Formats: sequence, C-alpha cells, structure tokens
Amino acid sequence: AQQVLVQFEKLIDQHFRQKHQVKDYASLLHLTPNYLNVICKSHIGKSAGNLIRERILLEIKRKLLHEDKTMAEISSELHFEDQAYFSRFFKRYTGQSPLAFRKQLWQNRQP
Repeated sequence: AQQVLVQFEKLIDQHFRQKHQVKDYASLLHLTPNYLNVICKSHIGKSAGNLIRERILLEIKRKLLHEDKTMAEISSELHFEDQAYFSRFFKRYTGQSPLAFRKQLWQNRQP
C-alpha cells in the first residue's frame, strides 16, 4: 500500500494539470477508484480526490501569487472546462474567489 501511495503522489505531480478525476489515476495504477480511496483514507486520512484537489489548489495559488496571468489563462492551463467552473472550484475549497485571493495576496505584500 505504501508503494501505491508513493506512485499515486508521483502521478498527481505529473498529471494534475490534465487529470482531475480519481478514476484517471486509479486506471494508471491498475486499481479501482474505490480501492485507491481505501488506501489513501487508511494511510493518510484523506480521500484520493482530496489529494488531487490539494495539488490543483496549490498550483492555482502559486500561479495567482507568482504569475501575472488572467483567470482564463490559469483555468485553461489547468484544463478546467471553463473559467466559471474554475472559479467555483477555487471558491468551494478556499472560501474566496481567485480574484479576491490574488487581491488579498497583493495587499499583504505591500510594505
């Protein structure tokens, strides 16, 4: 199980821009999505979907902080179907819109 987790985390790092679904990673690991979830929950305490979302959110935050790209550009780079879904996804898991997050980051940077 530990080896599956190591492989899963490597696959997330390689593919999170294109693959957002547990079933995609389970397929690459030759497992069922349910079994991948069981392994993740029992060893890490988080679902496989949570681990994927955390990596995607980390990348969005990194891009909002360090790159001067539009929401549409970031959304497209991370293969969201549209910008509205990208914004809903971000807000659902962070409690604020990508624009509000970026604005807050920039305000906190000002001396």
